[in-house]
Amino acid sequence: MIRFFFIVVGIGMVGIAAFAPQAMAQEKKKTHPVDVAELYQEVRVLRELRDLDLTIDQMRAWLPLAKSTSLAVPRAINANATLEKILAALRSELVQDTKDDTIEELEDKLYEILETQNVETNDAFPGPISNQARKHAVEAAKKLELRQILAFAAKNTLVDPRETIEETLNLGKDFDKEGWGELRDETADLIAEVLGGLDEAKFACSKQAVAAALERLHTKKADGPQIDREVNDLLNGQAPTALLQNGLEVHVARILSMPRLENALESRLQAKGKAK
Repeated sequence: MIRFFFIVVGIGMVGIAAFAPQAMAQEKKKTHPVDVAELYQEVRVLRELRDLDLTIDQMRAWLPLAKSTSLAVPRAINANATLEKILAALRSELVQDTKDDTIEELEDKLYEILETQNVETNDAFPGPISNQARKHAVEAAKKLELRQILAFAAKNTLVDPRETIEETLNLGKDFDKEGWGELRDETADLIAEVLGGLDEAKFACSKQAVAAALERLHTKKADGPQIDREVNDLLNGQAPTALLQNGLEVHVARILSMPRLENALESRLQAKGKAK
């Protein structure tokens, strides 16, 4: 299901590791989170940085952008001492960029705590994009290497318009009017991102067009050829590589918008001994 794919992608940004107080003590005080909400947000962005596998030069290039692109930390979460200790341990391990199996093992523990204790993390999936991130995302994305773009395409659930429309139509057969409307609009948002990218006017136009196409196809109980015609109209000649570029730039914009990005970059650079 579409919603499931994107929730998994979003949740995949969180992880855990063993506590390392010595490493944490070496970091500058100004970069260290002061409450659990900040810890949680910094863990999220550190995980994203790890997945991108940014080089030192890339992190240094992104750092000045982060000063204006990063959003404020959301309101406090209903935390406890156990959660705080786990998040602090995770942050330390991510800053030091330790082994995958260590982090993955501790990620499972974090997921368990978040679920069993019903912790409200105040996340939005997909995450919001700041105006400054929208402005600088293309510049930041150009810093990435081919290996990183290929890894992004492999790890992230990019939306294929044809496949996603067909899946939505099949899923929507059993929905009532209200449920179908919500599903239609969610799908339109997702497809519009790869069609319109960071161009807000193009995104809005694409979203409206996708929603209208879905409504027509849903009403007519359309078959394959009808779906193909609608998709071709929506693509309007855009190549798959253009859709990939749009999806990548939106993804980068979301990372640039994440709270505590500047702090996370500084901490990673300090751990590598390359901070200015």
